[in-house]
Amino acid sequence: MVAAVATLLAANQLTSATPAPAHTSLHQIHMKQDPNSPFEIVSIAAIHAILQPVVAASLAADGFEEAGPLKWVRSADAPVRQVFSFQQWKGGVLAPSWGLSLDFVPHVSGSRIKWHRTPRSAMLDLRVDAREPALELPYHHGTRPIVDRAADVVAGAVARARALWAMGHALDDLIRAFDWTKKYYAATPGLGFYNFVQHPVALAFTYARLGKLAEANRELDEYWTDRDELKAELRRLVADAAPAGNAH
Repeated sequence: MVAAVATLLAANQLTSATPAPAHTSLHQIHMKQDPNSPFEIVSIAAIHAILQPVVAASLAADGFEEAGPLKWVRSADAPVRQVFSFQQWKGGVLAPSWGLSLDFVPHVSGSRIKWHRTPRSAMLDLRVDAREPALELPYHHGTRPIVDRAADVVAGAVARARALWAMGHALDDLIRAFDWTKKYYAATPGLGFYNFVQHPVALAFTYARLGKLAEANRELDEYWTDRDELKAELRRLVADAAPAGNAH
């Protein structure tokens, strides 16, 4: 579950009447495009077909694998997983997001607490959204702008992502990664670190795994929910996550 920072528009902004199949080739994509149309929405499947080989060229050697539409995950350091993805934004643009998925951190889905412990279910517990126009890809003018800019956007985003991933290989490094992300959002316009609802949950469970329950519970204070029973359950799970005999 990600924060209120972005409402994904897959249902009503990034669709075609019939989504392209997963095996769509670039030749088929271009054959369907009307080059004279000033406004042409590109489907998720078509965008993924364009971006997949570009992302693979940058990240496959590092162990990243395709884990779903517009999502790539590296699991070599599980329970810490590195994630690279593209998010859909208002205004007809895609932009990269990157960060970490943590197997020991749950998320709230509706009225239930769930876990994400596989590459396919991995989600951005610690999330960095690109906030540079140079890293945006328009998806409402056909495929050509995506094809033309994909290599530069992916290269620029991956170069930035590596700074965070370098701090996200082991549990002991994670607090540094969270602190870096807090500074990133404080220094850029827009919503802040705690506007992403998963951030305080992830940081709380990270502190708990390090035996720092006081800090963990302070982070849970930042998590908003109108369901008291959910917050109570999260606090119970945080307490259970602390190493036996090493909580303070």
